[in-house]
Amino acid sequence: MARPKAFDPDVVLDKAMLLFWEKGYGATSVQDLVDRMGVNRFSLYDTFGDKRALYLKALDRYRDQQFTQLVRPLEDATDGLAAVVRYFEQLEEACRANGCLMQQATLELAAVDVDVGARVQVYHVRHEKALHGALKRASAAGQLPGRRNLRDLARFLYAGAQGLIVMGRSGHDAGGAVGLRRFVETEFARPVAA
Repeated sequence: MARPKAFDPDVVLDKAMLLFWEKGYGATSVQDLVDRMGVNRFSLYDTFGDKRALYLKALDRYRDQQFTQLVRPLEDATDGLAAVVRYFEQLEEACRANGCLMQQATLELAAVDVDVGARVQVYHVRHEKALHGALKRASAAGQLPGRRNLRDLARFLYAGAQGLIVMGRSGHDAGGAVGLRRFVETEFARPVAA
């Protein structure tokens, strides 16, 4: 009969997720994971598989926890403009912290690992779709007078958000995120000249 695990797999997965988030996939060794997770190599491999399998589980965990906290308000809010403003407020906080694990995966592995690429693609599509949905609700409520192409606007905001996360990760302050949030608050509420 198998012995019960002496650790909570979710707790140690969170530790692995945070380590990958801090260091990236390539810079994180199995020994780093063993040390951070507080498990031995056998338990790591037995529970999660190899380093790559653990990384994929960490990306899924990130999606279910961190990413959903950021995107769900965009998807659910009835006040679309307020949701977009709040999104950029949260982005300011992210720029001060470790940035975005999914974006790190985009830059580091998405082009060379089909499984990482698939997860990243779902992330990007859902993110842009959530921004687009919030903008559509804002437009329907008269908060974006004269705006016609909301999909392009969502893409612009999303691209700006991703650029700001890269800047934040590189040590740049969150001033860009503050500026983009202010832009949303002021410029998007103005009518577009005909």
